[in-house]
Amino acid sequence: MENDLQQLNNEGEAVADTKTKNKRLSKFIDIFLWVLIAALVLAVIFRAFIFTQITVSGESMMTTFHDREVVGVSKVKHPERGDVVIFYKEDGSNKFLDIFGSGKSGDDNEHTKLIKRVVALAGDKLWVEAVDGFDNLYKVVIQTLEGDVIYEDSYVRNGETLSAEDFYIKKIVSNGSDLGILAQHIGKENALEIPENCFFAMGDNRSNSSDSRAFGAVPLSRLYGVVIGA
Repeated sequence: MENDLQQLNNEGEAVADTKTKNKRLSKFIDIFLWVLIAALVLAVIFRAFIFTQITVSGESMMTTFHDREVVGVSKVKHPERGDVVIFYKEDGSNKFLDIFGSGKSGDDNEHTKLIKRVVALAGDKLWVEAVDGFDNLYKVVIQTLEGDVIYEDSYVRNGETLSAEDFYIKKIVSNGSDLGILAQHIGKENALEIPENCFFAMGDNRSNSSDSRAFGAVPLSRLYGVVIGA
């Protein structure tokens, strides 16, 4: 009888011990799943609103950035004059859903993004002047909202890789006017003024870039992010 009772007690303790272990395991799994879900949510938020990476597609930013080069992009930094930025080519892209889309610039889809350098900000005036000693070449001049005059070829650079000449614009190329919109604003007397909440951007590879010279100033609402370390 005592042996039977002892066996029942042992079996009861074993069952209770198994239940305790199962509860602990279940609790551990629950905690792990919640931690995993929280990590995924934070990763999505971080990628969508703070920082991500993008692969450069095309040659419009050579030699600063090359085709297929991966760059880091801040989504919280406000663009300044001289920054390299990523922006949507068209209005209406869903910036949140785009985090699940292509991680490339230049892709031809509903989330098409371009990588260019900010040349002028809202309120700046922009015109071009002929370059002394060069035939048929022009350089960009910016008059800031504060009245300061900046010659773009003197402030945009990475001096080690690009010379002033890299930023000069040809007046006429085989497919028409490389000055584009700027052709109507050659001199200071009829300078192009950048509208509010917009910026004017051009590729560093001026002879091979479709940019604000073709489609005008870019609304800040299209901004995807600012390239880090450019």
